[in-house]
Amino acid sequence: MAMDLATARDVARLVDNESALVDRRIFYDPDIYQLEMEQIFARAWLFMAHESQIPNPGDFFLNFMGEDRVIVVRNNDGGISVLVNSCRHRGNAVCRADEGHATSFMCTYHGWTYDLKGNLVGVPGFKEVYHEELDRENWGLIRAAKVESFKGFIFATMDPEAPALLDYLGDVGR
Repeated sequence: MAMDLATARDVARLVDNESALVDRRIFYDPDIYQLEMEQIFARAWLFMAHESQIPNPGDFFLNFMGEDRVIVVRNNDGGISVLVNSCRHRGNAVCRADEGHATSFMCTYHGWTYDLKGNLVGVPGFKEVYHEELDRENWGLIRAAKVESFKGFIFATMDPEAPALLDYLGDVGR
């Protein structure tokens, strides 16, 4: 649901700043929830983990970005990847532990295997079933559009147009 001017006005009426009252619908209305998912969680920088939680390549930690379960992982280059925990083939989770260490992530449904950057590196039956025609580069895990760290705190956003993290945090955040 895109936020048009009428919708924005309707939502604004639910908060009375003068009397400091908030309409209860804000807490349970499914339309407001969907607006929050689209307008806030899909666009904002979200805290994912602290670098101390994933100090070594292969260390990972699961978190959420909105309703999406994501893997925050230190990759083999020392960088940090934030990957949607969903196989691109059939949507099965590729990581079942909340935290730990891995050399790759594998879907238990058909065995598709992804490296620590989310690249599809293994497909059972690649020659026999797919006749080597599956373009593995287009079937990697969905990645956060931007991932940045500030003083050890890892943030990510799904919005490729989001401002840089330091600009987003502003003076107060820094």
